[in-house]
Amino acid sequence: IARSAKALLLGTMVAMTCSCDDFLTISPTDKIVLEDFWKSKEDVESMVAESYRMMSHWNFLSRVVVWGELRGDNVVEGNYGNNTDIKNIMEANLLPSNSYNSWDAFYSVINNCNQVLKYAPGVLDEDPDFTQGDLNVVRGEMLAVRALCHFYLVRTFRDIPLLTEAMVDDSQNLYQMQVDPIVALDSCLNDLKVAEDLVLTTGNYPVDNDINNKNMGRITKDAVRTIMADVNLWKAAFLEWK
Repeated sequence: IARSAKALLLGTMVAMTCSCDDFLTISPTDKIVLEDFWKSKEDVESMVAESYRMMSHWNFLSRVVVWGELRGDNVVEGNYGNNTDIKNIMEANLLPSNSYNSWDAFYSVINNCNQVLKYAPGVLDEDPDFTQGDLNVVRGEMLAVRALCHFYLVRTFRDIPLLTEAMVDDSQNLYQMQVDPIVALDSCLNDLKVAEDLVLTTGNYPVDNDINNKNMGRITKDAVRTIMADVNLWKAAFLEWK
């Protein structure tokens, strides 16, 4: 009887020890933790859609216009109102404190693409509905979007950090060194060359009958080739300036 009691006590202690971590580990109730995500085709699609959604946000679009069209002949100087940042840019008074010098909106999109590129392949083993063909298209789109964001940054700021690794926790080095513009543009071209063979042609994305068609405005082969042509022009210009 004594031996049975000791065995029972030992078994109870082992069980308590093994379950201690589960008992003390509390997951947030209002968020999905990484371990519970990237399990289905829908998870991948939602993250791809998030990249496009972030690009449609005002913080992103306003900088596309200011960094690009504002310097051309398509924009006419008018009344600035209270927007002193735009006024300073138009007057070539470029200060580090100018809000349009912030590139966080672009790196947020880049990192979202990197997360898809990192975790989407693992969904092949989790969801049979997510096929290699699906992964190829997703990979092509995210490489092209990442290249586009890096390209906009290069042509505006010249020397930029090149972010090709997904940043998911504080243990990673969040402060990446700036690279030469030719290095950055070559990276963009490499991404675009891979993407060209993976993305679908115009009109070949699945039809979504929802009034808010989620397949509108997605990266296609023609879009990739257009971006590639622009990147090559800027690369030639940078080489000439050297």
